[in-house]
Amino acid sequence: MKIERVWYPETGDVTARLCGAALSPLSLLYRAGLGLRGGAGASAGAGCPVLSVGNLTVGGNGKTPLALELCRLAQMNGLRPALVFRGYGRRTGEVRVAHRPGARPPAWQDVGDEPAFLARRLPDLPMVVGRDRVAAALLAVREFSPDLVVCDDAFQHRALHRDLDILAWNARRGAGNGRLLPAGPLREPLSAARRADLVVFVNAASRPLEVLRAQHGLPAGVPAVGCDLVPEGWVAAGDWSRLLAAPGAGAFLGVCAIAHPGGFLESCRRAGIELAGSLAFRDHHAFSKRELADITARARALGAAGVLTTEKDLVRLEGAAIGLPVFALRLSLRWGDGAEELLVRRLLELVERSCRSDGE
Repeated sequence: MKIERVWYPETGDVTARLCGAALSPLSLLYRAGLGLRGGAGASAGAGCPVLSVGNLTVGGNGKTPLALELCRLAQMNGLRPALVFRGYGRRTGEVRVAHRPGARPPAWQDVGDEPAFLARRLPDLPMVVGRDRVAAALLAVREFSPDLVVCDDAFQHRALHRDLDILAWNARRGAGNGRLLPAGPLREPLSAARRADLVVFVNAASRPLEVLRAQHGLPAGVPAVGCDLVPEGWVAAGDWSRLLAAPGAGAFLGVCAIAHPGGFLESCRRAGIELAGSLAFRDHHAFSKRELADITARARALGAAGVLTTEKDLVRLEGAAIGLPVFALRLSLRWGDGAEELLVRRLLELVERSCRSDGE
């Protein structure tokens, strides 16, 4: 049984619920270690304002598109952000500069798939990767002198002082069975959302925020906004600068290695694409030569016109010997009423406060 079925059981799925209950003793052990892993001691500053984007559940919450959008908004309003990642899926775990503005986009093997594709989306955005978020943030400040460090997936990394903690929450999937890992998808109890300065409900731009808080069991009183992830267009392998309205005619094979492949496939369908079939792999998966050959064979057997994937997966698939056109779906955030203005105001206030403190 796939763990996703246990974490997000359908109504009446008794087997999945029993499996979740059986795993509950392990969740108690996990909970006992949360204090040590979270860094309960004093936190270290980076020397400039730090904004954290994170989540309470494992994967698929839209935090990376949210981090990208926050950096874009900061740049549009005259700020100089730097983006810090852990860098999942790369060869080594050392702290290093992942991308310098104006430089050639990095290989995913060196920096991880998410920084690799974001360097292609925002080529003038400096990026640093490292498991040690404190060291990574300090390197970003030393190398790029930013106004603001945006730290991806750092809600649980409390060793780094944050000036603004933003929590991404998938309004479609929620907390599943409500259990902690490994019995459920929660990294921390829902009460941990009280640490957030702002909750961003993804896939909920037009839904009432108070209803969403109550529906998902999140603490009242934490400010919240809503947004949607919407298809923006298509990017062809090898040409990230040109956005296509459609990948072409015919049916396609959908291929992805992300936390929740169903969301990607549904986005393709909403974009008007006919899918001949699909293949899903685990998140951050590095495709082997055999798997690439299987993708090609499956696509040709189905008579597919090409392969559709995510931007995160495209950095691993472009250049591979697939023998068919490969396109990635580009998603962008569309904010609910007043959300963009609120976020821009918070970003500017954050940097302004830092400038005032430096001048005192």
